[in-house]
Amino acid sequence: MFKFVFSLIMAGTLMLPVHSFAASKTVFGEIERVLATPADKWGGCLVRTTAKYGVLNCSKLWLSLDCEGAVEGNTKSAGQRRFDLATLAVLTERRVKLRIFDNVKLNGYCYADQVELLPTN
Repeated sequence: MFKFVFSLIMAGTLMLPVHSFAASKTVFGEIERVLATPADKWGGCLVRTTAKYGVLNCSKLWLSLDCEGAVEGNTKSAGQRRFDLATLAVLTERRVKLRIFDNVKLNGYCYADQVELLPTN
């Protein structure tokens, strides 16, 4: 009887869903630096943020906003608007909300498809 119950417990344990890491995360922080890059590198623009996104597989300190429209579904103008908002955040010292993807990378840098300038408190 013990072997039967033990087998049922083990079978039930094996059927539990395996935890997987998120492919995207929404984070809050400040933009420390902005960097316009050559068109063929890192999507044409990068930002460095104070936001913590440790659960994502992003090993670098910078994020690409894809100002060149290299990511499928993104456009050059949308990437440049995100970069403009990041630059405005630096100039006004305002916090931002970013949505970061670790399954989309540009030359090793994770991609952020959303930049929202947050209101001042």
